[in-house]
Order: sequence, then structure tokens, then C-alpha cells
Amino acid sequence: MGWIQNLCSVYDQNLEEIKAETKGLLPIGYIEQAAQLEVWIDQGCFEYARVLPKSESMTRIPCTIESSSRSGKNPAPHPLFDKLKYIAKDFDQYSEEGGSYSQYRLFLEAWCKSSYAYPLVRELFEYLEAGTLIQDLVEEKILVLDEQGKLIEKWKGLENKPAIFQIVTGTQADAFVRFVVDGVQLWKDPNLVESFTHFYQDQLRKKERIDLDLITGQQMPVTMRIPSKVRNSADMSKLISSNDSQGFTYRGRFVNPEESMSMGYESSQKAINALKWLINKQGRTFGEAVFVSWGSNITSLIEFNESADLFDLDENLPEFQFDTYEKFSKALNQAMKGYLSKPLIANEEVMTLGLEAATPGRLSIIYYQQTSSSQLFRNVLFWHKTISWYKTLFYKQAETGKTISRQTIGSPDMNKIIKTLYGESVNPKLLASSAKRLVKCIQEGQPLPRDFMQKAVVKALNPYGKSADEYNQILEVCCAVIRKYYIDEARINGKEEEMPVRTDLECKDISYLCGRALAVMNFIEDKAKPENEKKRETNAMRYMGQFSRYPQSTLISLQSKLQPYLLRLKTDYYEYLLSDILSQIDPKRFEDAPLSGKFVLGFHAQLHDLKYGYKKDQAKAEKED
Repeated sequence: MGWIQNLCSVYDQNLEEIKAETKGLLPIGYIEQAAQLEVWIDQGCFEYARVLPKSESMTRIPCTIESSSRSGKNPAPHPLFDKLKYIAKDFDQYSEEGGSYSQYRLFLEAWCKSSYAYPLVRELFEYLEAGTLIQDLVEEKILVLDEQGKLIEKWKGLENKPAIFQIVTGTQADAFVRFVVDGVQLWKDPNLVESFTHFYQDQLRKKERIDLDLITGQQMPVTMRIPSKVRNSADMSKLISSNDSQGFTYRGRFVNPEESMSMGYESSQKAINALKWLINKQGRTFGEAVFVSWGSNITSLIEFNESADLFDLDENLPEFQFDTYEKFSKALNQAMKGYLSKPLIANEEVMTLGLEAATPGRLSIIYYQQTSSSQLFRNVLFWHKTISWYKTLFYKQAETGKTISRQTIGSPDMNKIIKTLYGESVNPKLLASSAKRLVKCIQEGQPLPRDFMQKAVVKALNPYGKSADEYNQILEVCCAVIRKYYIDEARINGKEEEMPVRTDLECKDISYLCGRALAVMNFIEDKAKPENEKKRETNAMRYMGQFSRYPQSTLISLQSKLQPYLLRLKTDYYEYLLSDILSQIDPKRFEDAPLSGKFVLGFHAQLHDLKYGYKKDQAKAEKED
């Protein structure tokens, strides 16, 4: 079963989610649109109107095949709710632009005269036919006229700006209108949904081409137009399109686009509406790309982007705060075990779809993966275990309002990884392509690409111009990425490398030992600095980049600069610790050659232990000294 058949199945299994509220599953033949005006009609007469705030603007509206993806010079009108220039019969009296009421009324009149007619729609049509909508809105002081009695196109200045100009992006003619008739909000009325659906599908059976639907294999009305607004309400790109009559999208192989594809109107609506619903409900956006996962039987799946997302699955789990990697790993196993033990999830088929706009009008599938839940969660578990590292969490105390930090272990989310490596203002295209590569690592268990590790090393070796907290957060993410890469590299070579988060006292790797040594030198200088120099950067941090490139010569220089600070300390503990680390470096292999990324791991692991770990051991050692 392909992605589009899967989405049709999701729609059929979740019909109870078709609700009046926005962001819910849409009925067939409906889209969501931001409305700016709400007009109340009572007993066929105008009652009052109001300008809608943005928080209330999203409206569920019926649409036709043509209007659901309308664009160009002569866009098709919607069947019921639309812009003033479509629905106001008296629009031409108040604007030189020219309205489209004659085109709008054709569908509405046919609907009202059919056997599927809905009384409230008929009452609304009679009001609109009276041709007083613009006049009523002007008298209600919603719309504003100029001295010639025409609608003002733009408001000059900021003072006394009418509400309509504060909410509409174009002119007053572009204000989108929804209706309340006899106290019934039509966009929320299930009876209207039923009336419109039956009428329009009857119209399609009479007018549209009946052909084989390639999605379901059934004969039904087919369409070449697919709804837009898949990723959000402003998204005009479409997943399937065939309006290229000049190029060679289908020309050269087929005479007309209908020969290349026949897709049923009903099944295409189900698939796109299900996809919109899933994206609104559980999609993840990365720049211009959006990724969404769903199951074959249940749509709601855990968020596995960040390890913190997993710890809400089991009420018996401890609070999300771990001081050792072992505790973190145990809790992670427990969370995943509890989740997979649920009968509907154990044998679930999981689909993941990634979408990105190739051009403003074309939406492309950049990623699609279908796998079993058991395999997926094994890969997810492996990702979080191997990319976990120290994390600093910040929260505000309720009593004092002060920001407090606490230390834990966990994995960073994808957005955090990409923006740390490439900067907060990363290009949306780069953000999307990087997210796609990381999704493969998470969901398919693929090794982390080498360039991520290289970028993390470069970023970690550049502490200049950053505050201590800012640099520490960068370092935490970079270490998580570097650790993940080396674990994956060992796995590719058929080895099992533990790569502990806490300082590895058994590791004899020169790069790792050099990182530990630099951390101790940085801590000594920072601890021994006079109070008036506390904000000054230590020599260890200033020479960090140089040390990673020329470790042997830089180490000699740093040791000479460290002597005055060693004399100020009241203990020899840190000097002994530094000597112990340096004594483990093999002098025959120690030269002025660039160090590997393990240098960064050794540096942060040792620095973290000096600041937060081994406190009892350090206090005891300092006392003995």
C-alpha cells in the first residue's frame, strides 16, 4: 500500500474526528480559510457584522474542485463563503474594480434549487440577491467609503485606522466573509456539510469524467486538480499537478494530462485532508520542510525527536533528571518497553512522510519510509542512547522568579542540532536538507554523516565572543553529535565502543587525554583568578583552537602560563590530576598533529566532572592536601 492509499485509510478510520473546530479532520470538499468579517442574518435581513480578530478567523468552508486550488487571473469563486468582490451583488456600485457576483451566484442558485437544498443557505441566498451587503456593512461602519462613495483601497497614515484595514492584507474588497444565519454558525453546521456534500457529488457525477480511480481501483468522478494548503493555510503548492501544457511534464508521452493519471475526486480529497490533519496534529517543521509520522491502525505516535518526549509514556518513571548515563539509559529502556507493550502498537506499521516545496506551486515528497513499529522503536532507542550527553535545563523558581539551572543527561532535538551547527539564522533550504538526513539516522538507524561531526568540532573549538552559558549549551550539543559519530563509526567497523558520557578514566586516546588536560588547566586558572579578573577568558580557552591543531608546542606554552595560578591554589589536588593525565600520553606518539573530535569529548567530560561531579572525592582530596 502506497502513501496515498495509507492516507485514505487514515481518513476512513478517523471519521469521528470530523468536527466543527478548526485544525480537525476536514469533510470531503472542504478547506480552511482565514475570514476577516462575520455577518449575521436573521429572518432574511441584515442584523449586524463584526471584524474578526486573528484568533477567531480560521473558518471551515466548502469548496469546488476549481476553487480549492484557485489561482491566476480569473480564480473560481467558492460555493458559499468568499471575498466581498464575489458575494456582494452591489459591489460594482462601490468599486471600479468590478465584482464577480454573477459567477458566484450560479453555483449557489443551483444548490438552492436542488433536492439537496438547505433552508438556511436558501435564506442567505435570498438576502444576497437583494443586493444590499456592501450598503449594510457601510452603515454598520465596517467598510469605509471615500468622498466619491467608493470603497477606499488603502488607509493613509496610522491614526484612527479602521479595524478592517488592521486585519485585511489587501483592499477592503479582499475581506473574506462568513455568515451566521438565524443564530447558526454555518461553518460549524453538520447539516450544511451533509447538504453540500450530497449536492456537489451529484453535480460531479453529472458533469465530470467518470474513470478508473488509480487510488482505490473503482470507477468514480476523477479530477486533475488537487487541493493546496497542505502544510499550512498560506501554502499554495500542490502535491500533484498537471497544468504544464508547454513543457514536457506529460507531453511527449501522452496527448493530454488525463491519459497520464486518473485520480478520484473523493479519494484525493480524503488523502489530502488526512495529510493536513496529521500535519496540524503531529507534524514537525524544519525550515521549508515538514515531516509527519502515523500508524496504520492508530495515528497518534510518540514524539521521538528528543529524549524528553519519551518520559511521559509511563507514570512510574522518575522525573526527567538523571545524573548518570546508566540511570538515563535504564529509564529510556523502560519508557520504550512500556510503549511497545501496548497491543495496538506492537505490530503497528508506521509511515513517515517528508514534504518540501520545490517551487512556490509544487510540493515534493522528499522522504517516505514505511516500517514496522518494533524496528522503528529499536532505531529510535539506539539514536537516543548514542546521541545523549550532558544537558543544562533552565527553569524559573515560582517563589523568587530567579532562573535556576540543573544538570541532566539527554539527547538534543533536531532543530537544536542543526541551529547549533549552522547558526540560528540557518537557510531554510539547508535546515530542511539537514533534517532529512537526520531523520534517516533516527528512523532507519543510518550512521551520522561525517560532515555533522566535523562541523560540531569546528563549532566547539570556537568559544570566542560567547558567554559561559551560551558556549556551554553549544558544547553540550556538539559533544552529543561527536559522540554519536564515533559510536556509529565503531559499529560500521564491527566494534562495540561504549564511549561513556562521564569522564572515561580508562581511555588512552591522545586526543581525549589532551582534552581532559586542557579542561583541568582551564579550571585551575578560572579557580585561581582574582575577583576582578573573573570575567576574563582563561589562557586555556584562548588557545583552545591552537591546541587542537598543534598540541605539543601549545601544551608547553600553556604549562608555563599556568604556573602563577598553581601557586595561588591552597591544594595540590588539581596539579596532581593534571600530571596524572599528562603521564598517560605516550611521548613517542605525541606530536604537533591535529587532534580528533575526541579532544572535545575529553574536554567537556572532564570540565563537567570538575564542576558538578566527584564533589565528595574532590573535597576529601583537598582536605587531605
